[in-house]
Amino acid sequence: MMPEPKFNLRLKPELLKPDLEKRRLSVKVELVTPQFGGGAESRKPDVKQWLRSASVRGALRFWWRALFGGNYATLAQLHAAEAGIFGKAASQGDPTAPGKLVISVKVHNEASTKSWDQYLAEEDDRMRNAKDAKETAIASALSVAYFPANKSNEKLAARLLNPGVQATITLWDSSSVRRAKDSLSQTQWNEVHEALKAYLIFGGSGGRTRRGAGAICVESIREAQRVGLPSNREAIQQWITPFIKSAHKHGFFMLSHSEGLYMTSSQYPDGQRAHEALLKTWRSFRQQREHPDSWYGRKGWGSSKWPEAKVIREITLSSTTAYNRPVQDSEPEEAGKAPRAHLGLPIVFKFINEETTYDLVPKPPNKAEATGAKVDRYASPVLLAITRFFEPGQAKDGYFVGLVLITQSQLKTDRKLILKDYPAKSLVPGDWSAVLDSTQAPLGLREILKRNKFQPIVSPPGMTK
Repeated sequence: MMPEPKFNLRLKPELLKPDLEKRRLSVKVELVTPQFGGGAESRKPDVKQWLRSASVRGALRFWWRALFGGNYATLAQLHAAEAGIFGKAASQGDPTAPGKLVISVKVHNEASTKSWDQYLAEEDDRMRNAKDAKETAIASALSVAYFPANKSNEKLAARLLNPGVQATITLWDSSSVRRAKDSLSQTQWNEVHEALKAYLIFGGSGGRTRRGAGAICVESIREAQRVGLPSNREAIQQWITPFIKSAHKHGFFMLSHSEGLYMTSSQYPDGQRAHEALLKTWRSFRQQREHPDSWYGRKGWGSSKWPEAKVIREITLSSTTAYNRPVQDSEPEEAGKAPRAHLGLPIVFKFINEETTYDLVPKPPNKAEATGAKVDRYASPVLLAITRFFEPGQAKDGYFVGLVLITQSQLKTDRKLILKDYPAKSLVPGDWSAVLDSTQAPLGLREILKRNKFQPIVSPPGMTK
């Protein structure tokens, strides 16, 4: 058991001003999938303080923007409103401003870790035993979320923090420790409350949280009720719908950009099994190639139906593949296309039996567009999450489901993309609608979700549930 941290005495609830007791939210949470990173040092978790108040603050800021960013016509207005809650750093001619929200995190138990190499070794053993027993076996999809933990020439394999640990997050109005004028308005406090709900439904701790790593869920139905958390399909639908209808849309992750919210049809007793099922569906969408019934190795695997590999071969002037087969030219409609760029950049391509990797990144703008701008990254508009549901009359521990939240791609159809070592030739992502809705190979995401029996919580405009 971890010792209780020493908080400022003025933060104790019995010392709060009576009218500010309502400006306090406290919820006990649990880590339900392995956490990658999240400590002070890159790629390393902190077993003693696996969840930090600074991380929670950053997550709440992100979800506040995703929920309420559409309420502001300009980015300047949005940033001013955000700073009024969370504070801001100093800039030229503009001093720093402290946030009006105080966050404390009490960790209840020290975490344990497991090397990513051990995960891979256990998976190899499982596949080998299945092959010896002549049993059908499908490879784990955990690498979809945790591949940055892989060992490289420069780094050892990372250690992942094991799920099951718990912590209590407490949010306070800063006027309980500072001047009364530092108090959040009732509207601001309500918005913080909504951001906390979004974090508990969709968020996590550490890295790769958009792929369900380090998922954070409420510990029990009592905790869900304490913060008014929507904890079943119908409740989430009612809660999220107003945020989708915002008039203003800015160029970052926002619920007003929503293209639909889907959930696994199956219910799972723990977050890890829900995560595995979710990642297998995402892997089938990202790979889109034929596999043998049992994945004992790569023999018998077909080529991806996505065009990027063929396009890269054409750009790099490679005449043969790793298996000395002629390169198949792209179809006319695929020439110069990299549709998976819509799902996040950079993308690193590595062909079998080759040491070379090819990094696909956005082409930097010219000086007339943005001098010195760095645009080598683009976040995925699709978020995968694990959440805990509670249904009336069912087990009090609830169950877990996987969620797929789709928002609009912020890459234009003709956005220039390049391979880092081959900047002379550019590619484009093509239509986002094809990535979502195609019923021919490569299949669109919504078609893949339909075939895997995902249920819509919120359907995109123009579609029925």
